Amino acid sequence: MKENIAIRSFSSQDEARDVALKLEIAGIPCRVTTEVGGICTTLFVNPDHFDIAARIIGDDGFDLAPLLEEPDESTAETEQNSNTEDLLTQVSGELDAIAEKEKTPWQNLGVLAVSLILFMSLGLFRASISSVALLLGVIFVHECGHFIGMKLLRYKDIKMFFIPLFGAAVSGTETAPSDLKKAVVSLLGPVPGIIIGVATGIAYLRTGQPLLADATRIFLFLNTFNLLPLHPLDGGRFFDAVLFSRHPKLEIGFKIITALVLGWLAVVFKDIFFGVFAFVSLLSLHSTRISAYVARAVGKQLSECENTSSCTVPSQCLPLMVTLLRDKLPSEQVKPKLIARYVTEIWQRVRNKRCSTGSAIGLLLCYGFFILLGISSAFIFEAAAVIKGSSTEVVLRTLPTGDTTRIQMTSIRGQKVSETQINDDGLFHGTQTAWSLGTTNKSKEGHWKDGYWHGQWKFWDAKGELIEMMEYDMGNPVRYQKLINGEMQDIPRNEWPRLRLVKQNKPRGINENK
Repeated sequence: MKENIAIRSFSSQDEARDVALKLEIAGIPCRVTTEVGGICTTLFVNPDHFDIAARIIGDDGFDLAPLLEEPDESTAETEQNSNTEDLLTQVSGELDAIAEKEKTPWQNLGVLAVSLILFMSLGLFRASISSVALLLGVIFVHECGHFIGMKLLRYKDIKMFFIPLFGAAVSGTETAPSDLKKAVVSLLGPVPGIIIGVATGIAYLRTGQPLLADATRIFLFLNTFNLLPLHPLDGGRFFDAVLFSRHPKLEIGFKIITALVLGWLAVVFKDIFFGVFAFVSLLSLHSTRISAYVARAVGKQLSECENTSSCTVPSQCLPLMVTLLRDKLPSEQVKPKLIARYVTEIWQRVRNKRCSTGSAIGLLLCYGFFILLGISSAFIFEAAAVIKGSSTEVVLRTLPTGDTTRIQMTSIRGQKVSETQINDDGLFHGTQTAWSLGTTNKSKEGHWKDGYWHGQWKFWDAKGELIEMMEYDMGNPVRYQKLINGEMQDIPRNEWPRLRLVKQNKPRGINENK
């Protein structure tokens, strides 16, 4: 084995240890030796690692500090050590202040009340008071799930607050951090909401009360959407706790991917809320990277610290955290308050108990069941609501020519969605027009002849743009056109969609499907 060689000397033991820690984190073994009455501290590395170590510490060789002279108190090293000690003292004071700053229940209730008033006030600019009240109730139930979960799992300083125009949140501090608890708390918001949504949906199908239908849609949509694996939604927090928090690179990579997905959704749907969520996710990347890096470094030195069951950062670990944060943070952010907040978060990370494989599998199965339940329930409910809310009637109408004809009109939840002319035999004969549900845009228009599709039929998308045209000859499709590059173009028959190849085998009328 090659003998270690000196790479640099220091007049400060603390500085030598900081540099040695950086090398150890990079996987480079090293040794620190103090000589000449503690005046000179030398760092040794293996010759095979010399070049890499030199690049890391920014030194190209052995730089021996003065051995015979007492270190000058005005040197940069001494000044830096003095600044570090001052910063450490200030951070300790801020940590004490944070520990004593826990709010009373009345203060938390005040935050909830003020934020609730702001939420409702701004919401009234966009919707009616009944709609805002219903949305508020659904959000409150969702957040109560998180709140109760935190209470049962013995979180401290729990508070709920509303975010005007965006929703609400519940925050708290774990007394014994664990991924299992985080995952359970993240599920306890959406899961009860989905169950309630299923219950209100069944109640609506039995009673027909419109309020129950609106409540079902909001409960199912809001809570199922929150289960999507995207930060900062509950689903993103769930996957972070169960899978990605195990390694800093996985955690950061997951946040980057979700931010990009949210940004893409913001562009596609032209929705500012997705854009705000993406922006918040990107903003959190810097702090996440620093916290994960320092927590990992501290974790490697735990043998020198007290046990991690205490909520208070051990005095042996605090100097290391402050030193690493001082090096990682931009100079303008090296402030006692900010560092104290980082230290609190980092210590929670160090104390955090990882989720076992069995627990992770169980949680993932639970997550999969409820997100599928939410998605399927929403589709089933909408289909059932359309059937329950639809009505058909035949009316007489006078045409511009003066003739009278019968029209079959179909409505869903009070909105007319189609009308079709009928002949004396009850067969569809004449023009049929259909509209997209919830809009005044046409969805299709065409002609019937003695119960058969005949002539030209046009089809529009939900935005009202013409996208397809068909021509029929007594139920037989003969021509298909599609919008391509802004123009309607004929499509060869072998490239037609299967639906457009369907032939009509029998006439249809007032008791037939259109």
